[in-house]
Order: sequence, then C-alpha cells, then structure tokens
Amino acid sequence: MELYPFILKFIAATSDYALLSHASVCLKAYLAHCSQQILQKNYLDDTLSVIYKMLKPETEEVACTYLGNIIILAFANVNILTSQIVYFPTAFEQLN
Repeated sequence: MELYPFILKFIAATSDYALLSHASVCLKAYLAHCSQQILQKNYLDDTLSVIYKMLKPETEEVACTYLGNIIILAFANVNILTSQIVYFPTAFEQLN
C-alpha cells in the first residue's frame, strides 16, 4: 500500500500513454484488492482526480484501456465501504 500514493502522483504527472496504460493496471489492482485501505488512508479524492484526468478527451484511448473497470471498481467497492450515496446530477439538472 506504500506505493499507491506514488502511483497516483505518477499518473497525475505523466502524459506518456504507454506508461499511463501500465499505471492504470496497477490502479485497477489496488482498487480491486485494497479499497478499504484506500479509504482509511484518505486516498479517495486523489484516486477520483486521477480517474477524472484519464477521462479527459485529450487522453488517448490506449492509455485508458482499463478505465471502465477502474470506474466500476471505484464506485462499487469504495461506495459500499463508505455507505455514502453518490449523487450524479443529470445533464438537465446541471443546466438549471
């Protein structure tokens, strides 16, 4: 778990698509197996920031191969552990 914050910083700082792809595999593994520790060490905001970075249109598809799985793991595992309701406004609600 000691490497997780460094992986997050690495993903946030790099723009190399091959390295992003490999780092996202690590991120996926951490989310699958260490979601409780991620919450305990308060890495959730950093994790969501990295996911947001990878969702940006300028990020190549090659770098985001596992992004769908990462998003599913983040919201399934972490949301269950926090017992919080995650609210996503619809596009119509965002306009108002």
